Amino acid sequence: MPMMSDAWGWNGTTLFWAAVAAVAALPWLSVDAEDAPPRASPHGVETARTA
Repeated sequence: MPMMSDAWGWNGTTLFWAAVAAVAALPWLSVDAEDAPPRASPHGVETARTA
Protein backbone atom coordinates (compact mmCIF):
# COMPACT_ATOMS: atom_id res chain seq x y z
CA MET A 1 0.00 0.00 0.00
CA PRO A 2 1.32 3.48 -0.77
CA MET A 3 2.52 5.53 2.16
CA MET A 4 0.25 8.27 3.50
CA SER A 5 1.06 11.77 2.37
CA ASP A 6 1.45 14.11 5.36
CA ALA A 7 0.01 16.98 3.33
CA TRP A 8 -3.25 15.15 2.55
CA GLY A 9 -3.81 13.22 5.77
CA TRP A 10 -5.59 9.90 5.97
CA ASN A 11 -8.91 11.13 4.56
CA GLY A 12 -7.38 12.73 1.48
CA THR A 13 -5.09 9.80 0.78
CA THR A 14 -7.92 7.28 1.18
CA LEU A 15 -10.22 9.35 -1.01
CA PHE A 16 -7.55 9.60 -3.71
CA TRP A 17 -6.94 5.83 -3.85
CA ALA A 18 -10.69 5.12 -3.75
CA ALA A 19 -11.07 7.35 -6.80
CA VAL A 20 -8.19 5.55 -8.53
CA ALA A 21 -9.90 2.20 -7.87
CA ALA A 22 -13.27 3.50 -9.13
CA VAL A 23 -11.75 4.83 -12.36
CA ALA A 24 -9.90 1.54 -12.87
CA ALA A 25 -13.21 -0.36 -12.50
CA LEU A 26 -15.05 1.67 -15.15
CA PRO A 27 -13.80 -0.32 -18.19
CA TRP A 28 -14.81 -3.59 -16.51
CA LEU A 29 -18.26 -2.27 -15.67
CA SER A 30 -18.88 -1.03 -19.22
CA VAL A 31 -18.62 -4.53 -20.78
CA ASP A 32 -21.89 -6.41 -21.23
CA ALA A 33 -21.11 -10.11 -21.49
CA GLU A 34 -24.67 -10.99 -22.58
CA ASP A 35 -24.28 -9.06 -25.85
CA ALA A 36 -20.93 -10.61 -26.72
CA PRO A 37 -20.89 -12.45 -30.05
CA PRO A 38 -20.52 -16.23 -29.87
CA ARG A 39 -17.00 -17.52 -30.34
CA ALA A 40 -15.68 -20.85 -31.51
CA SER A 41 -14.46 -23.32 -28.92
CA PRO A 42 -10.66 -23.70 -29.00
CA HIS A 43 -11.06 -27.49 -28.94
CA GLY A 44 -13.70 -27.72 -31.66
CA VAL A 45 -16.42 -28.81 -29.23
CA GLU A 46 -19.83 -27.29 -29.90
CA THR A 47 -21.48 -25.61 -26.94
CA ALA A 48 -24.85 -23.95 -26.49
CA ARG A 49 -23.30 -20.54 -27.30
CA THR A 50 -21.35 -21.71 -30.39
CA ALA A 51 -23.94 -24.08 -31.87
